[in-house]
Amino acid sequence: MTPLRIQVRELLSSYSVAGSEEPALARMRRLLEAPGRVFASTHYSPGHFTASGVVTPPDFSEVVLIDHIKIGKWLQPGGHFEPIDATPVDAARREIEEECGITRLDAHGLIDIDVHDIDKRQTQPAHAHFDLRFLFTTDQRDLQALDGVVGARWVGVHETVERLGSTVQHLLDKVARYRPQA
Repeated sequence: MTPLRIQVRELLSSYSVAGSEEPALARMRRLLEAPGRVFASTHYSPGHFTASGVVTPPDFSEVVLIDHIKIGKWLQPGGHFEPIDATPVDAARREIEEECGITRLDAHGLIDIDVHDIDKRQTQPAHAHFDLRFLFTTDQRDLQALDGVVGARWVGVHETVERLGSTVQHLLDKVARYRPQA
């Protein structure tokens, strides 16, 4: 078993799942045991793991969202694993840096999981993203719209946002309720 598979197995084993997340957790566990390169963006059946970052200031009052160029919705920064990513947290951190330029990040662990469908595109069949969502805090306020992004902004956890990705409201609600472990 590869180091990434071992790390994800440990993350999923220790993750406190809410009732609505149980199907996603079961699907993630099945993918983790499937043959093939399940962290590669070309693993289409049924899909592949991705990593994203829920970035907040230290008081957890806001979240960074990006306006994704291909999807046309506001989402948390994230994306595909790359060969340079030694851990799932590394993948999420790299995606945050690439998409909105935040480089000072403190990781706080897995805050959410989600499996969502990706429509067929020119060279890709329809498939699913098995997203591991990590919580990060930062004191860095300046954002940039970089790779694959047309906008980046701080959004209050209670703010109403148009064109919000289908599972992002769930993330905002989780951050609004989040209390760090003592």
